[in-house]
Amino acid sequence: MNFESDHLVLQYLGEVGDAAQRRLRPADRARLVERLRSQINSERERLNAHTRGSVQVILDRLGTPDAVVGQELYRLGDLRNTGADDGVGAMSMRGSRHATVARQMGFRADSTPIPAVADPSRPQPAPPAPRVSP
Repeated sequence: MNFESDHLVLQYLGEVGDAAQRRLRPADRARLVERLRSQINSERERLNAHTRGSVQVILDRLGTPDAVVGQELYRLGDLRNTGADDGVGAMSMRGSRHATVARQMGFRADSTPIPAVADPSRPQPAPPAPRVSP
């Protein structure tokens, strides 16, 4: 592995860590970055990817750092931090034809993530009242 491609991976992991810092707990962030590092290294070895360009292909398959963090939030079932209206996160990867690595990590880049199941021991909010036309 060469310096340029190693630097590219470290830069990407740093960007993921920065994005995760605002949205994940420290332990979850550390596990995500370590899992990504391991997956990237495995893909680099499997594909004999030692050039900057070949490593960039692997990183592109993972998606943007915000997309990776968004998928991790759904994976963890932590819906309170999804920022659903901010236009980034999990939806950034939707439809990607290059999501092989993300799929291997358990991400579904071609579909909307399924929210976590509600805890049955917690009271559920009442359904909204029907609208009455004036």
